[in-house]
Amino acid sequence: MRSRGTRDQITLINKVRYDLGQGHHDLAAARIAEVVYDSLSPLQTERINLYFSHYADLRTPVEEAMEAFDKRIQSGKVRWLGASNLVAA
Repeated sequence: MRSRGTRDQITLINKVRYDLGQGHHDLAAARIAEVVYDSLSPLQTERINLYFSHYADLRTPVEEAMEAFDKRIQSGKVRWLGASNLVAA
């Protein structure tokens, strides 16, 4: 993207979903921040257009995850949020 100068023509979508052996999908604030920043360098970009929470994390308070997502938006690293594989309660 960078070398071709096409970044503004691309909608970049990424997701957080990892189970790191702890037996659940981790949406803790530290994990969200880590995954966003770990994604930006190899993609050679400064932002993700659409960032998905791919699975629910029943151990992390929703407020913690949403605050972490909001921080990524406020910093300009993420533009929009999405969710998939979640069940409405």
